[in-house]
This record gives sequence, C-alpha cells and structure tokens, in this order.
Amino acid sequence: MRTILVIIVLFINLCCRGQSKNQYENFTSTSKTMILNYDDFGPQILAYDFLGFEWWQWDNHRDSDPKTKYDIRVIIYKDVSLEIVKNKYPINRNSKVDFRYASYNGCIEYLDKRIKEFDNDFDVERYSDLRKKIVSHFKPKE
Repeated sequence: MRTILVIIVLFINLCCRGQSKNQYENFTSTSKTMILNYDDFGPQILAYDFLGFEWWQWDNHRDSDPKTKYDIRVIIYKDVSLEIVKNKYPINRNSKVDFRYASYNGCIEYLDKRIKEFDNDFDVERYSDLRKKIVSHFKPKE
C-alpha cells in the first residue's frame, strides 16, 4: 500500500512539474495587439454588449457560486486580421484560456461612448485612462 502511495505522489509531481501557474503567461502583447483584463472595461453590466458575458464563453451560464472569478482577457488588435489574432491567441477550454477579441476602432468607440455617458461622473476617469493607455500602445514608435 505504501509503495502505491509513493508511486501516486511521484506521478502527481511529474504531471504538475512544468505546468504554468498562470495560463496566460505564454501570451504577450505586440505592436499590433494588446492584452487587457475583462475588468478593465468596467463591470459586466456595461461591458457585456461589447465583450460578451463575464463567464467562460463555452458555458451557457455563470457558475451558481457568485464568488467564482473568471480570468478572461481581451485582445485588442490593430493593423492585423482577426484570423491571425485568433491563431496567435487561441481559446482553450481545457486550460481555461478565454480571450475576447476587439478591434482598436471598436475599443475606441466603446470607450468614447462610456466617457460621454459618464461625463463628469465617478467612472469617467477610468475609461479616459484606459483609452489613453490603448492609444499610447498603438501609437507608432519613432
């Protein structure tokens, strides 16, 4: 029995070795793409019409536990096709890698709408700062 337990522990250690703690660590922004968190675009009630619901896109509904967190990333892309972006940043249900793809122009339109909607309100700075961050990232480097 003890031998079986040792074999199981060794097997688990070998399987876990090399596995990433962060399923997104192999994905990075480039000059044509930018990776942000879903939360950066505000609460789901505002962002879902632009990004979809804040749960795994392969699920039909949210987990019944309201404390469940979904680590969803948004890929903003400019001057590159959506097809290329989806190939570079593929969704993987088994690894719980969930990307939402948004064009640069779509993001700017979304943020401008929110900024106008919240003019002089509590969240306007959040959206203004995000807009500046996105514009700066895609600004041509000299």
